[in-house]
Amino acid sequence: MRYRFANRAIACAIAALVLSTSASLASDAAIEVSLTDAGFEPAQISLPADTPFTLRFRNQTRMPAEVESRDMRFEKLVAAGGEIVVKVRPVGAGTHEFYNEFKEDTVRGSVVAQ
Repeated sequence: MRYRFANRAIACAIAALVLSTSASLASDAAIEVSLTDAGFEPAQISLPADTPFTLRFRNQTRMPAEVESRDMRFEKLVAAGGEIVVKVRPVGAGTHEFYNEFKEDTVRGSVVAQ
């Protein structure tokens, strides 16, 4: 009888943990970044180091863009007037750049992890 109660208690604790983790992930809002003819807005984003995050890129130009970051390991095509969502793995402390590969001469954006 004791084991049955202990097993139920463990199962309930695991279920509560899974549900709370799912809720916190679902409520994690994406950081909005606009891609304009002048570059990225905001051009710099400050975040805690070693935590995953999500970037939502909105292309407000009339040309497609390829948003890329070598250190954050993503490369995504975004249509003119479109948007993409990029889930980024945890990055270490420092400055991590992203840019539009189709217009590398424009202003670059960066994530500053502290």
